[in-house]
Amino acid sequence: METHKAGTSFSKTFTVTNIGDGTLTGNISKKTSWISSVSPTSFSLGANLSLTITIKGVSPSNSGSFSDNIRVTSNGGTKNVYIHGIVGNQPVADFTANPTSGKAPLAVSFTDKSTNSPTSWAWDFGDGSTSSQQNPSHTYQNAGKYAVKLTATNQYGSNTMTKTDYIDVQSQKNSETNVALSPNGGVATAISEGTYLGTTHYAKLAIDGDSSTFWASEKSMPAWLKVEFKQIYTINRVGVWWNSHQHQFTIELSTDGNNWTTVVPSRLSKNSEGSKPVHELFSINSTEAKFIRINITSTSAPSAHIFQAAVGELEAYKSVRNEPQADFTASPTSGNAALPVKFTDKSTNGPTSWSWDFGDGDTSSQQNPNHTYQHVGTYTVSLTATNQYGSNKKTKDNYIQATDVGIHNNKIEKSIHIYPNPAKTKLYIQFKNTSLRSITISVYDLSGKLLYKNHYDNAPFEIIKLNLLNYKKGVYYIHFKTDKGILTKQFIVQ
Repeated sequence: METHKAGTSFSKTFTVTNIGDGTLTGNISKKTSWISSVSPTSFSLGANLSLTITIKGVSPSNSGSFSDNIRVTSNGGTKNVYIHGIVGNQPVADFTANPTSGKAPLAVSFTDKSTNSPTSWAWDFGDGSTSSQQNPSHTYQNAGKYAVKLTATNQYGSNTMTKTDYIDVQSQKNSETNVALSPNGGVATAISEGTYLGTTHYAKLAIDGDSSTFWASEKSMPAWLKVEFKQIYTINRVGVWWNSHQHQFTIELSTDGNNWTTVVPSRLSKNSEGSKPVHELFSINSTEAKFIRINITSTSAPSAHIFQAAVGELEAYKSVRNEPQADFTASPTSGNAALPVKFTDKSTNGPTSWSWDFGDGDTSSQQNPNHTYQHVGTYTVSLTATNQYGSNKKTKDNYIQATDVGIHNNKIEKSIHIYPNPAKTKLYIQFKNTSLRSITISVYDLSGKLLYKNHYDNAPFEIIKLNLLNYKKGVYYIHFKTDKGILTKQFIVQ
């Protein structure tokens, strides 16, 4: 029994052999419409000679089983040759997700909605992570819009569904505009600091530039205004109010009040002598700060004149200062050595670096590494996730189990034959023991990526042909899971 995609061409060959002493002559004719051609249609064979006959046709357009035959008529008698097949359709891939938007880190559950019974799934979450599960879960760590792609496959073919900008992950920052200027409970302290004639003066924090924040004259240069917030914020924009005199100034930010970062380099204010107060607004790179300072290095004000300035506007965000919470998953977590395993980072709070210990002496700094356990054993795996606020470690004891073939597997070893090895374009799989049941065949590359998967309720009588045209040269693992145990074999593509 063969499987065919609905409405596709197929070709079969069989051999006619003359086992008698005389000449065997005859004709070959098709019986039904599924067969489009037979070649040759007549033959004449001497004693002990053979002839290869080729049958071509197109499978039915509807799924189900079909049967066809040709008739061989010769001076040795009449023989019907039957062809039996199962026709099916490739999947139509589709999926849903919940939720499709939210703040990072965003945990999303994906549900396969594909039709026509796919047997394997290949997900691409759009952020560099993938999965071969039917209904996977994935956490998006960073803000952005992500396209999600699912390729669903069965024995009749593959189909891909892509949803562009499907997952919308927003920043975990919480916007608060003008937070430094909110009266009666704003985030700044009620006191600001400046200098006047070499003496420090204090004044109420300006509200929209209406209150004088500090005064200074030419004699007190340089002068400054420093404001302290109640907590660390991420500043994206800062504004300044000036009176009628021009000033050379810089603006700096600091997290501790001692070490300062210049966010607005030295420049001349845009107001002019005698003009009305001017508001200047600057967009800056996101910078964490608990302090802001305006430095006045020179002024056009007369030596006896007093000028005023104020912090006019801030756009700030609450700064998330949490260390990561490390977590991860792996697939598979058990199987025969050499066991290819894919690890997936599930850490929260935006880690920026990762340190994996696979328990067998090997490590990795990738976010989602692949690792192959070459030897039998039980392995404890740990992940340390780090960001600018600290590190956190997650350890899973006895998490990976790489097993030996075992007594039942030794029996399977004799029951399953793969050839040729090394192979080039095709790998043949032959089941010598047809009593095996519930057989799943999977092929992995050395990184643990699933390349092929198929399931049989019973051991097939015919030889299975695995197409290797899309396989790169290298080493691969073919995994058999049956009702009598599991078996992993290695093969090479040249």
